[in-house]
Amino acid sequence: MQKEYNCKEWVFNLESYFRPLNKLTKLEKKLIDLSYGNILDIGSNTGYYIPYLMDKGTTTGIEISSKINNIARKKGIYNCITGDIFTYKFNNKFDTITLIGNDITLSGTLHRLKKLLKKFSALLNKNGQVLLIIRNIQTLKYWHVVYTPHYNGHF
Repeated sequence: MQKEYNCKEWVFNLESYFRPLNKLTKLEKKLIDLSYGNILDIGSNTGYYIPYLMDKGTTTGIEISSKINNIARKKGIYNCITGDIFTYKFNNKFDTITLIGNDITLSGTLHRLKKLLKKFSALLNKNGQVLLIIRNIQTLKYWHVVYTPHYNGHF
């Protein structure tokens, strides 16, 4: 399946989103184990992590792609919102925000990273936590580097 990411089309292999629990990496399992309370999974994709997170608390996913979110619904996962994390208005706050299947590059730019971090802060309850995995540092090269006058091409 193709997915647009940062204005680029990517071939998106869905196979990794249909693994049983025993096929998760140690890091994925650790982030799920650390999750608690009211949980928001940002970039929930096919809803893959939602059943595991539901064992840890009330879980909501948000995915910008309606095509990907429809796959979640076909799997019987209905607590995934189709929306943009930057603009969606949530009615509640969260104890845990996860980005297990994504990383902070979903912000698109360094400038929007600051906006994303502020959004996390606004969405979290007091003493809430953000859990994420940076899977591929190479995705950082696709960021549009703006508002960084001293950027030298490396992070």
